[in-house]
Amino acid sequence: MSENTPPAGDASSTGAASAAGSASPPEVGIPRDLAFSERGFLFDPTTGLTYTLNRTGAFLFQRLRHGTAAAEATAALAAEFDVELPRAADDVRDFVQQLRDFGLA
Repeated sequence: MSENTPPAGDASSTGAASAAGSASPPEVGIPRDLAFSERGFLFDPTTGLTYTLNRTGAFLFQRLRHGTAAAEATAALAAEFDVELPRAADDVRDFVQQLRDFGLA
């Protein structure tokens, strides 16, 4: 995930997973006022910041913002991107943490 000012690393990438087999991903609440496009652009009207999500980040964000449980989003991520469940769980957990770090969850 990156924001327009200043750019941040691609936090939503599923390329870097933490230790396999860690705890299940946390539940997350996404504010309803965030604007999201199918192409992965995310706008926070409260701060005026725009973020760019990669394909996996956009996939997860769409599910989480509609109330999909983190465990269900993890299973969907594993199936869609053909990754093992422990890695998908790590990726969802990392993504959720980055949303929280940016104040988006």
